[in-house]
This record gives sequence, C-alpha cells and structure tokens, in this order.
Amino acid sequence: MQFPRMLPVRQNFPDRRIHDIPSEVRNQLAGSGFSSRVKPGGRIALGVGSRGISNITTIVRAVVEYWKSQGFQPFIFPAMG
Repeated sequence: MQFPRMLPVRQNFPDRRIHDIPSEVRNQLAGSGFSSRVKPGGRIALGVGSRGISNITTIVRAVVEYWKSQGFQPFIFPAMG
C-alpha cells in the first residue's frame, strides 16, 4: 500500500488572552457610550450567567465597580437557562 507524501506542518495561533481583565472591562464599558444614555443614581440590572465563562468573578466584579464609579447602583440577577 502506498501512502501519500507527508510533510510536517506547524500552526501558530495569536495570543488573545487579556492580561488585565479589570482594565479591559472598564475600557469596553467606557467606550460603549451606554452610560451617557442612562441617568446616574439609578439602578442597573446585571444579568450574570456562568456557563463556560472563564474568570467570571473578576469580570463581574469589574463591571459592578465600573457602574458604581459612574454613580449607579448595580444589582445582579441570575441569567441562566
């Protein structure tokens, strides 16, 4: 039986890790323009699910801290299913 000629192949994937998650969360939220469309002092609901999300605690903490720093009262509700 003859096999086709084979060659070694090397594949490199770009490093897409976020090294400073809280900073990236703040930058993304600040750049979204959403905070300019709601009134400070109000409550903001944060729907949080956990399926397959790495570093969920760090992300949610950064989101809550961002909204508090903007003068809002964030609260978390489960968003599963």
